[in-house]
Amino acid sequence: MTSLFSLAVAVSRFRFWIYTGGTYVVGYALGMENWLAFFQPAYTLYLIYFFFPANVFIYGVNDYWDGETDRNNTRKDGQEHRLAEKERQGLRTVLLGVVALSVVLLIFQDTGARLIFLSFLGLAYFYSAPPLRFKQIPFLDFSSNMLYIMPGIFGFYLASGTFPRWCWLRQASFTLRQCTCFLPFLTLHATRRRELPPLRFISAEMRLLDSVFFSGRRLHFW
Repeated sequence: MTSLFSLAVAVSRFRFWIYTGGTYVVGYALGMENWLAFFQPAYTLYLIYFFFPANVFIYGVNDYWDGETDRNNTRKDGQEHRLAEKERQGLRTVLLGVVALSVVLLIFQDTGARLIFLSFLGLAYFYSAPPLRFKQIPFLDFSSNMLYIMPGIFGFYLASGTFPRWCWLRQASFTLRQCTCFLPFLTLHATRRRELPPLRFISAEMRLLDSVFFSGRRLHFW
C-alpha cells in the first residue's frame, strides 16, 4: 500500500497540482454567496480531489500511454518520474483506485455536476489515451486547455448550483489572449533554467492568473 501511494505521489507531479486545485478554488469563489461556503464539507472534499487524485489520474494516464515517447524525454530524468516497466501494474491499480473514487463521487452528484465531472475525466483520459489521443490530433490538442478549466467550472457549479455565464467565459478568454505578452518572459525564465515547459502548462499559468484577477473583481478586491 505504501509503495502504491508513493507511486501515486511520484506520477502526480506536485508542482502542477495548482493547475487543477487552483482553478477549482477560483471557480468556487466566483460562485459562492459568502465566505462561509468555504466551510462546506463538499468544498473540502473536492478541494482534496482536484489537488491530488485528479492529478494522479491526468499524469498517470499520460505516463502509462507515453512510455515510448518518454524514452527521450529529459524531464523524466529529473523533474518528473520515469515510469519503469515493473511499475506499470502498480500504476494500473492506482488509476483504478482513482476511477473507483470518482464513481463514488458521481453517485452523489446531481445531473449538472455529473456532466462537468465526466467531461473532466473524459478529457483527462483521452488527451493521452487511445483511440482518441487528442494530443496527437491537430486542432484537438487544445483540449488540454478545457481540461484545466473544467475544475473551475465544477467549483462554480458546486457553489452556486448554476453554470457560469458565457459572457464571463468570453471575457476571460479575451483577457487570456492579452496575457500572451508574458510568454517571452516565461520562455526566457525557463530557458535560463534549461527547462522549457510545454505550452499547455504556460497557458494554464495564464488561466490561473486570469481567474484570480476576475475573482478579485467580482469580490470587489479591486
